[in-house]
Order: sequence, then C-alpha cells, then structure tokens
Amino acid sequence: MSPKISILIPAYNVEKYIARCLDTIVGQTFGDIEIVIVDDASTDGTLGIIEDYASRDSRIKVIRHPENMGLVWVRNTGIDASTGDYIMFADSDDTMDLTICEKLYNKAVEEDADLVICGYNRVSPGRVRPVPFRLNYGSSVYGITKALIEDEVWPSLWGKLFRADLLKDHPIPKIKNYNMREDVLIFNSILPYIKKAVSIDECLYDYYCNPESITTVKDARKYVEGIMRESSILLKSSKIDDGLFYDAESRAIKQMYSALYQCGDRRLIVELARSYGLDYLLSFRSLRKRLSLRKTIVRWLAYRFDLASWYIRR
Repeated sequence: MSPKISILIPAYNVEKYIARCLDTIVGQTFGDIEIVIVDDASTDGTLGIIEDYASRDSRIKVIRHPENMGLVWVRNTGIDASTGDYIMFADSDDTMDLTICEKLYNKAVEEDADLVICGYNRVSPGRVRPVPFRLNYGSSVYGITKALIEDEVWPSLWGKLFRADLLKDHPIPKIKNYNMREDVLIFNSILPYIKKAVSIDECLYDYYCNPESITTVKDARKYVEGIMRESSILLKSSKIDDGLFYDAESRAIKQMYSALYQCGDRRLIVELARSYGLDYLLSFRSLRKRLSLRKTIVRWLAYRFDLASWYIRR
C-alpha cells in the first residue's frame, strides 16, 4: 500500500543542517510517511549523512542528481518519485513540529481538502517569531487567491499539505537552475486547480533565516524574471473575478517596483516586464488608477528616470 504522506526534501550542500531537519521528520507522531530526499549533486558531506539515515529508516528514499539542476528541477524529481496520497515539502535547513503530519492529514481527511495550511515560526538568532496563516476569504480558489494577494498566506511550499493529484496531474514548469522563489512559481502554477483549501491556527513549521541559503543569493536578472513569471501566472488565476484581477494587478505593480528598488536597473525591469506582457502596469495611467496623484507622480518618476534610491527616501 502507498503511504499516506510523501515528504519531499531538496538537498544541496547542507551538511550543517540536514540532520536537524531529518530528526524532526523521522520522529513524526504520524508514521505512515515516505521521505523522498533529492540530493542535487552536493559537493560536501550531505549525501553521506542522508545515506546514513536511509540505512536506518526504510521510509527514506534517496535520489541523487549527477549534476546540479536547481530547485525547480529537484522539486519535480521529488514529485515524480513520490507515491503518497498527499505531499508535503520541507527545506533541508528547516525543522517541523513532531505533530505536523498528524494534524494536517487529519484536517485534510476531515474537510476533504486539496490543501491544508498551517502557520510557521520565523527563527533568527536569538528570536522566534510566530507567523500565523489564515484563509479569511474562504476555502475556494477565490479565497486562497485573495489570501495570497493580501499576504495572509505565503505561496511557499513548506508548511502545507497538498493532495498529490494537484502536483502530479497539472503541469509544473521544468526549468533548469531556477533557484530563487521557485516555490512561488510552483504554487501559483497549481493555484487554479485547488477546489478547497483550509487552515490550522497553529505554527507547526520552523523556518530558519539562514544567510547561507541558496535563495538569499541575488542574481538580478533571475530575481526580476521570477517576479514577472509569478505575476503573470497569478494574473491568469485571478481572471475568475474582476475585483480579484484588479487586486492581482496591484500586487504585480508593487512587486515590480520592489524589484526596481532591489536591483536599481530600470532597463532590466522594462525588458522583462515587456517580455511577459506586464509593461502596461508600469504606465502612469495604471498607477493613477490605484494611487493618489502625488504618489503616482513620485513612483512614476522613480521608474521613468531610474531613481530607485531617490524613491526609497520618500
């Protein structure tokens, strides 16, 4: 019989953290799980640690890429190899509450839900900050999309339980060496197919703010292109409702300006926005529909004349 839950873990040069992560997974109170670890051609001792755990726990399945393929590819490899009724994701430098599988699975069965979401603890040196996730706009695709737009839920893959069919039956982009915000890309890709999502008012996942994490390394072009691709996918999902689409456009504008402040390269923003058909959102008219005249002028000037640092001071 197939396991109830497959837990998918990407691993690349995480010998400092992977044992901490695995200890909280093999020790789950819900035992009917398989643990699929995809090593993306690590060059440190990561693989040896994983194989040692696998030798002691038959639920662990280890897959090794012969070359580094990036996080989107790794996620797809794990999804293809999983056999569980539901799928969870864990990042290799994070940990989970020992009851997370039990609580999320029971909620999924009780509510017949495609997706169950819990809050998380943001762990940084000397501080743990609980961050709850709630679906205040309902359990439908409209509700989850609205919650994403309003930042009441993050489009992360961790801290969530997905019905396996969501990830296996719908196309997820296979992009090599795509490492930044890849979870947002995947989550937004399956968003239109979520029929029912529910949340648990507990913080059961520990997200560690690790300065060595691959997602903290900024490549300007990849970072901006990721935002454009995510925004494009979210806009398509939001067409189910005019108000939702307007909100998604507003979020896309906010993210594009955030990208401008991050990289300070207007030409790059314009080039990639145009390639995804989003450049219309940067127009004066588009901004004026959403902002006061003063804020519109300030933002548009910052964008038009590449004055990101000037805008930040305002």
